[in-house]
Amino acid sequence: MLWKALGAPDLQRHLVPAIPHAGVPRHRFRHHPLGPWLVCLALLLGACSGETIAEDPGREDPGREGPDLEARSPSGMVVSAKPLATNVGVRVLEEGGNAVDAAVATALALTVVEPSMSSIGGRTQILVRSPDGSVEALDGGTEVVASFDPEAVPESPDPSIGYGTVAIPGTVAALAEALERWGTWDFARVLAPAIELAEEGFPLTEGQGVRWEAAAPHLARSEGASAHFLRPDGTPFRAGERFRQPALAAALRVLAREGPDAFYRGTMARAIAEDVTRNGGFLTTADLAGYRVLASEVVHRSYRGREVVGSDLPASGSWVGRILELVEEETPEGFGTGGAPAVGSAEWAGVLAQALLAGFEERDRAWAEAVQSAEEPEHTTHLSVADSEGRLVALTQSIGPAFGSHVAHPEFGFLYASTQGYLVSEPGSRPFSSMSPLFVFRDGEPEWVLGGAGARRIVSAMVAVLSRGIDGGASLGEAMAGPRFHALGGPEIRLEERPGTRWGAEARDNLTAAGFQVSTSDVPDFFARLHAIRWDAEGREWVGVADPRRVGTASGPQPAATSGAVDR
Repeated sequence: MLWKALGAPDLQRHLVPAIPHAGVPRHRFRHHPLGPWLVCLALLLGACSGETIAEDPGREDPGREGPDLEARSPSGMVVSAKPLATNVGVRVLEEGGNAVDAAVATALALTVVEPSMSSIGGRTQILVRSPDGSVEALDGGTEVVASFDPEAVPESPDPSIGYGTVAIPGTVAALAEALERWGTWDFARVLAPAIELAEEGFPLTEGQGVRWEAAAPHLARSEGASAHFLRPDGTPFRAGERFRQPALAAALRVLAREGPDAFYRGTMARAIAEDVTRNGGFLTTADLAGYRVLASEVVHRSYRGREVVGSDLPASGSWVGRILELVEEETPEGFGTGGAPAVGSAEWAGVLAQALLAGFEERDRAWAEAVQSAEEPEHTTHLSVADSEGRLVALTQSIGPAFGSHVAHPEFGFLYASTQGYLVSEPGSRPFSSMSPLFVFRDGEPEWVLGGAGARRIVSAMVAVLSRGIDGGASLGEAMAGPRFHALGGPEIRLEERPGTRWGAEARDNLTAAGFQVSTSDVPDFFARLHAIRWDAEGREWVGVADPRRVGTASGPQPAATSGAVDR
């Protein structure tokens, strides 16, 4: 069986066939006769990795686990990376807004309280399920400008830093489009909480303080970033300090007053283009005016009798579903039966790891066909929302890497995402990523809403959490808290080893004996940061969990209980 050994003679026999053409509806996929050999070669050469892993210096580990993670409410649920943002979404639901209203308000709040991860100058992927059962997706990715010239990029210490990497932002347009299509509140109303947070400020967490310190030398190179993200003496803000953003509040007021069109064709657009071009960048008013939110292809896959639904490239939700299909092909009777390993065992991790490697190899070929860089954005944020009518939202946004391009608009106080020359360079292209907003349905009814942050590790974490819950019968809290792993190339597998969450020596030995190159990490959010919701059919209520590896929260409309960290 697949988990017995990874020797070259058996590897090509046991790995499922690779698929030669990606990004098309499922019924058009065909197995390639050389697929097993291609996967074997990729594994042996390490080609399946295709990633650069940068550990987040701002690690935060609140150490929560088990049932304490779970928030429950029959009226809806919001899960996000910051308690203040989660509270915004819950208030929207309590005041009669639907899941889309709540998701957009939460996303805007995150651009204020989590500025190292997201910004109105960033990119966003959105997956929405309506009460009639239809699922649609929006691509609000950053887009390379028409005049981008890699040879004319201003000198920079890193390809991800500086005005040369600034592309057309998509977040404002994507959030506005979602609100117009599926929401009930107007843009000014969903912006109000974010404006208030920007004006009043919030205390930085320990992790944010560490990230600020690490980014300070690069932020200091930008007039706007140094003015708005550093103290007047040029030193970084520290953990516990209240961080206020009056300039961003003013920018959000312009959007509330003039509408999102101001960002792309109005007063803000002119100021943004002037700032970028004055500093050697390429973004023009014509680029901004021509930006459009795109409809992403929604791909329906199956796993253990359930429907797994996610958007296709440039997002990767569809690939989470594809990898789960590979797992089921290898273990058709499920785990723990027919000789298959038990969920949570080292052998189970080995099965999932090989499916991940095969799936990554398929996806990476699709990226290569699209002339995409092997780099993909990290330092992302995800939120999940459900309401009492069965409306669902999975939304992921980013400016990755942390603090994006490290340059900010001097008047409006927001950071621009890193894109062109770093992730992609072809004019009109948008970066592919492991952003994986995802839904799972059982008998046509919602069961899971989830997604995460952490580049390629998002996919590894989501596959493991879903298998723990679906195959192993774990509660949502147990599935989210269980020790994780990440499948790199080689074949290398990295195991989570930290106090209270570890695989142990026996698991390491078993995986080594099976042919894996085993490494470990004690960095909590190396293994992604997921935010998930699950429907409890027996209790008739939504269950929400924010990843215990960071300080996010899950909460539903009162009088339901709230779970997670508190702002401090």
